[in-house]
Amino acid sequence: MEKSNLVYTLKRFTAKDWRAVKKFVKSPYFNSRKDVILLFEFLEKKYKRIEYKKLDKVAIFKAIYKDEKFDEKKLRHLMSYLSVLIKKYFSVEHFQSQTIIQQKFLCENLEQRGLKKILQKELKNALEFVEKQKQKDADHYLFMYEISSMVSNFSIEGTRKKKKDFQSLEKNISLAFVINFLKLGCEMQSHQTLTKENYDLKLFPRILNLLKEGQFLDTPIVELYFNCYMANDYLEHENIPYSEKHFFNFKKSLEKNWSTITSVEVWEICMIAINYCIKRLNSGNKSFIREAFELYRFGLENKFIFREDILSTYSYKNISRLGIALNENIWVEVFLKENKKFLPPRERKNTWRYNLAYFYFQQNNYSAAMRLLLQVEFSDTLNNLDARRILLKCYFELKEYDALDSLFNSFSRYIYRQKEIGYHKENYLNLIRIVKKIIYLPASEKKNIHHIKEEVNQMNNLVEREWLLSKINELINQV
Repeated sequence: MEKSNLVYTLKRFTAKDWRAVKKFVKSPYFNSRKDVILLFEFLEKKYKRIEYKKLDKVAIFKAIYKDEKFDEKKLRHLMSYLSVLIKKYFSVEHFQSQTIIQQKFLCENLEQRGLKKILQKELKNALEFVEKQKQKDADHYLFMYEISSMVSNFSIEGTRKKKKDFQSLEKNISLAFVINFLKLGCEMQSHQTLTKENYDLKLFPRILNLLKEGQFLDTPIVELYFNCYMANDYLEHENIPYSEKHFFNFKKSLEKNWSTITSVEVWEICMIAINYCIKRLNSGNKSFIREAFELYRFGLENKFIFREDILSTYSYKNISRLGIALNENIWVEVFLKENKKFLPPRERKNTWRYNLAYFYFQQNNYSAAMRLLLQVEFSDTLNNLDARRILLKCYFELKEYDALDSLFNSFSRYIYRQKEIGYHKENYLNLIRIVKKIIYLPASEKKNIHHIKEEVNQMNNLVEREWLLSKINELINQV
């Protein structure tokens, strides 16, 4: 039961989802099966009591079919039917939020039904609605093209000489095309950073040449994507002055034009710029810590970092880490507290404890950090590794060597159980090995600490190199 797609989906439901899906399942238009309703209501009660780990197939079947003999195949079909129904709800819910798409489909359906009188009015409404939109993305320009084309075709029906606004149609379809190509180009840059793959591109270089000539750049979203792409392109070719020129052009345009773009799109663009900052940071330019931090803070202040009032755990962690690196400690402490409520419900407590523990550790409040970390248990492997790493450092700083010895064993077992962590395995095992060498080094052999320092410097795969070297240097100064 635990591994079924149905249970997997239900475990991620919000309170709002439970209420909405219940109405959907009970709607005769979408579902006429009473057993499906009974299954949903049974699972809803279990989830509200946090009893989903105790789900039993026979008990579920009996609750729905009473005195019938248990039939696993019948139950599987029922669960599958409910899963399909929930997916249909997801589609309908998303469709209801897409006003332009609804209007477009309505017009297409009216045209198919031959309801020309109503179609004329709805086409006018659709065009007015799209034209009034203040926030524009690729979809906006594509819908402008499609709706305008439908209006034009309807207007000239029956006459060949009626003027058609091809210029406006060409502009909208071109903008939709160019924006999507730029998005693709930025995604490709990110992918190539990891894989070093080369692609045989036919149209993109030609589009890029038009943009370099200044074409389409009077459209804010095009200008933003173009500057992001060029900043990364020049960085790849080690032309830092031009790379930075495009990055700072992007920042100016963002401050001026962010409100003219949909919140989803503007945050995707900001993430491209943040990843650019991280590349610069990784290459040694510390000034880009501030740039990345300010982009995150800009997203917070203007609310486009949120998705349906949810702040991702990734952003929550990155914002706090960047703020700590900049010694914005008062701001970070307030941020962690005030934005806890926006974290995904199922990950909220763990994420808050983990990030607050890191904050306390950086303040040298090792005891407070340790107490929080002992309550953290992530489902995500990399976060679990990171939490245990910080706990290891806390024990070391507090000289809790018995607890540290126990952690060595449990941490090593955890690492070996993870089958798909790649180079992280060696990184963390080396950390454990070096810390063991440091704490088990006999007092009479303290002078040999230089050998451990040399080993740390020569290791390729090792987390916490700087911290380890600082601890080794402290020991060297004591000799």
